[in-house]
Amino acid sequence: MDMSAENPFADLMTKAVKLKGAQQAQLRTQFDSWPQYFQHSLFMQDSVISVRSKPFLERIAAAEDMKAAGNDHFSKEALEEAVAEYEKALAVFKYLENKDPGWKKKGIEDTDMLTTDFKCDDLEDQNRLNTLKTSCYLNIAVAKLKLKEFAVCIRACDDALELDPRNVKAYFRRAQALITPASSGALEFDRAISDLQKAIDLTDKSVQQMLHDLQEEERNKKSSSSEKRTESRASPPNAVESVDSLLKSMSNAEITQMLRCEGIDYHKISDREQFLETARHVLLSKIDEKKEPPKPSYARTIILLAVAWTLLRLYTSGGLSVLTRIAMNAVSGGTESNTAEQEAANVMDIFDD
Repeated sequence: MDMSAENPFADLMTKAVKLKGAQQAQLRTQFDSWPQYFQHSLFMQDSVISVRSKPFLERIAAAEDMKAAGNDHFSKEALEEAVAEYEKALAVFKYLENKDPGWKKKGIEDTDMLTTDFKCDDLEDQNRLNTLKTSCYLNIAVAKLKLKEFAVCIRACDDALELDPRNVKAYFRRAQALITPASSGALEFDRAISDLQKAIDLTDKSVQQMLHDLQEEERNKKSSSSEKRTESRASPPNAVESVDSLLKSMSNAEITQMLRCEGIDYHKISDREQFLETARHVLLSKIDEKKEPPKPSYARTIILLAVAWTLLRLYTSGGLSVLTRIAMNAVSGGTESNTAEQEAANVMDIFDD
């Protein structure tokens, strides 16, 4: 039988399939609203399903091994494989089941779905489980961020924060996912700044003061006269000059640390000028990526976000001395010229061990 597009019967069949798909979708709206990594728990292999019936200590040990396998894949840049292992680790304790034995032929319907989210009776065991789940969510988030699946990254950060409302990495990565897409607008920038504020509120008081100074400067600019607001439109280039001045005063070790924090392979950078240009790009990419210049009311906000981003990134890696110089140069306009300092502490692992 001719099933080509010119065949009326083929066209009718295509429309029928689409209609059936649309009808089926109406029966699984709840399922479709869940993030991928939770949906996938419905399709786990027997090696995962069989672990669910074991005593807690055996279950948690198996799940931790799955997470470790995910970390191994991640270190080799096999991101999809890493996510699959993190999903398996989560699915040992939090998963979906379908009570209809014939669901694979009939399709998924919300009324047939059963959800399980295992809880421990012992507080110490529950803390261990929460640590594992939070770590898996964070690792999924950073993998999805690298894969440019920003919506999934945000959902994973949401789940991590539900378990650990004070998790700095979750706030930071959610902020990244909010403003990295080219489609990000004022709402996403505001949400990202809010997340960075929450993350910095959980860190060192000196870092809080640095961001406060930057925000105070922003408020002063917004409340100035019309003439000063006009002059402030020229402030972004001045801020760019501030970043350039700062980078030129940094040592190779400090620049290396910044690049490592961003996951950049600094070994391929052959000279200091490339170091400076790459590090400069880290701070200014959010400005340069825009095809059209931002509105004056948002120009300073974007720069503030870039500086706050770097403050938090370097803080979490222990680079407080570098962080202090970045903040002070941003506030003062980059007039200071400091001598290079010693390399800061080891950088934060891109995934959670």
